[in-house]
Order: sequence, then structure tokens, then C-alpha cells
Amino acid sequence: MKYLAIAPTLALILPAVCAEPVKFNRDIRPILSDNCFGCHGTDAHDAKAGLQLHSFEAATTPLGKKKDRRALVPGDRETSALWNRVSSKDPEEIMPPPDSNHRLSLEQIELLGRWIDQGGEYEGHWSFQTVAAPKGASIDSLIRAQFE
Repeated sequence: MKYLAIAPTLALILPAVCAEPVKFNRDIRPILSDNCFGCHGTDAHDAKAGLQLHSFEAATTPLGKKKDRRALVPGDRETSALWNRVSSKDPEEIMPPPDSNHRLSLEQIELLGRWIDQGGEYEGHWSFQTVAAPKGASIDSLIRAQFE
């Protein structure tokens, strides 16, 4: 019910957003880095509410006194605390909190939801990833394309 208010806007942006699979390094890491890692990053000592979002293991660790919730439940946005907090309209629940001076756009919120639905896979930092050339691409074809 709380999501109905954003439904018309999502209907407009979803076709563009759904064009290709969500990639952690390209789509999700920048959102988390800019808006979440300050409070929920790599330093366990300083992590607010004991929540860290920098790795799959940390994001799927049970939370709360009863250990009955997880920030990330791969494939299920509705039971992921991350989704429930970023999509909330309640100022006491929404993340990032209103006083943080961070705001997620509707597109960013939907990207997070799609990423969760697609399995919430993390990728290693881009600088440690192998770069693969597109199929059929060579330096000659790339240079030729500049002149066409």
C-alpha cells in the first residue's frame, strides 16, 4: 500500500531502466557509496545499527535482537530491510534519513529493488576485474568506427 504513491512515476521510468540487467559496479556501488557507506561501510566499529553494506556477506548477515531480518535477501525485495528502508515514506524509517542531506531518486530506489530481485550479486572492485573486449572488436575496428 505504501508503494502506490510512486507507482505512476515508476511506470514512466521502468521501461528505460529495465533495458538491461543491473550490474553492481556500474549501477549499485555508486548509489551505496554516495549514500550508504558513510554509515554502513567497511568499519564494523562505526557501522550504524551494526549494518554493513560493503559486501554480500555483511549485507546478508542476520540483523536485530532476534536476528530475524537481513538487509539483503537475494531475489526478494519485499523481505529485504534495505528495500523496505529506502522505499519507505515514514520519516522515522526511510534511509538515508532526512537529516543526512542524502536523497535517493526514484530511479535509484527502483535500481536497488531490481538488483535485489535479480539476486543482489556483488562484484569485486572494478580495478581488480578482468577487462574483456567486445566480441569481434579489434583496435582496427575501433579506429575504423571513428571515421565512419
